[in-house]
Amino acid sequence: MSRTIIIGGGPAGMSAAVEIARAGGDAIIIDSNPRLGGQYWRHGTDAKFSHDGERFFALQDEISRHPEIEIRGGSQVWRASYQDGVASVWLNDGTSLASETLLIATGAYDRSLPFPGWDLPGSMTAGGAQALLKASGALLGRAVFVAGTGPFLLPVAASLVEAGVKVLGVLEANRVNGWINHLGAVDFSKMKDAARYFKILATAKVPIRIGYAIIEARGDGRVEEVVIAKVDRHFAVKPGSIEVHKCDAIATGWGFTPDLTLAHSLGVTTDIDAIDRSVVVHVDAFQETSQHGVFAAGESTGVGGVDLALIEGRVAGIAIAVQRGLISTMDAKNRSVGLAQERSRIRKFAQALLSVYKIREGWRSWLHPETIICRCEEVTFAQVRNVVHDLGASDVRTAKLLSRCGMGMCQGRVCGRIVADVVGAEIGRSATDDELRGIHNRPIAHPISLATLAKQGQ
Repeated sequence: MSRTIIIGGGPAGMSAAVEIARAGGDAIIIDSNPRLGGQYWRHGTDAKFSHDGERFFALQDEISRHPEIEIRGGSQVWRASYQDGVASVWLNDGTSLASETLLIATGAYDRSLPFPGWDLPGSMTAGGAQALLKASGALLGRAVFVAGTGPFLLPVAASLVEAGVKVLGVLEANRVNGWINHLGAVDFSKMKDAARYFKILATAKVPIRIGYAIIEARGDGRVEEVVIAKVDRHFAVKPGSIEVHKCDAIATGWGFTPDLTLAHSLGVTTDIDAIDRSVVVHVDAFQETSQHGVFAAGESTGVGGVDLALIEGRVAGIAIAVQRGLISTMDAKNRSVGLAQERSRIRKFAQALLSVYKIREGWRSWLHPETIICRCEEVTFAQVRNVVHDLGASDVRTAKLLSRCGMGMCQGRVCGRIVADVVGAEIGRSATDDELRGIHNRPIAHPISLATLAKQGQ
């Protein structure tokens, strides 16, 4: 049987590779980054981890010691397919691979919400700001606001403070008292990290403002000031709360969207999360998808953070080892002791996070007619409304075809969900499950050259 293909070298992919290696198996890890670690452990060659580096180096060392684990860094899978029990992938160097076992560990990317000026230089996602800092030590600005929702805002703001950036404020749109209904799901092991971030921000005298959001960015050619406002529980602006502040950059984060492009190409079954309606890969107790031999772990099965990704990766790696005949079912049970229970506990916490830090529909009230909705094709809010009310678009796909939203370089990764929500509101119904799934339908997952495409037919 051919070696296991692991798409994604982050925590889930690394932990799965380790379990396969421990079972005496072989695997190839494919990742677009030059080094292992994914977004969570993204770092430059000379960078040091501010925390949690021990787990990364332990995994990396074990992988590097195993001669049958190949790392294909700086490579992108631009196409994938599944037929007759075999998964095939095509890489941007013109090569292809096939295997009876494959792990989808493609992670997630930042979810964005538009507002007037969000397309100005100096406006960046929270994850983008952190990735820039981790990978190269580059700063997005000198005086910065960090805004959005979710606990991820805290480590981003703290890392910017430690790098010498003046963080003018952390704006959390949701109310933390939402945790009252989820106290049983709280992961108290995270309190140590949270306390560390709060200490860093308090020492730097960074104000943390609950129930506030950036609703506009202004500037001549780049961000020069922001408009912030107090928002209600639905994210609608409270009258009389508008403030204008000078700054030179902003980092906004509204959670994450699982990267399912390759999962969709492989034809696996997906679910719609009941809380935030994200599309996620459906897996069984062993992290196997609806396609035999195709497994998924990490954020592709639902955003849950590094701890959940590590456990799901281990479960998938052990299951792959059993399926390949490397270990017995009894051996797998011994290796898996406690994993299912821990996975369940962390998934419960992840669902609580989605509920407390849910994106509320009132954000659409921030939009102006000229607000850009699709940055690649420069389509405005007014143009999206026009295709619904003047051109008769009655579904998300038609609205996209008529407006060209999602047809640019990012292929809807940034604006896909935005357009679905805006169009749904304009036609008077929520986007259907199939419309949400369609956001991830990209036969060509990444830009490729004509030369690479030509090689496929050779």
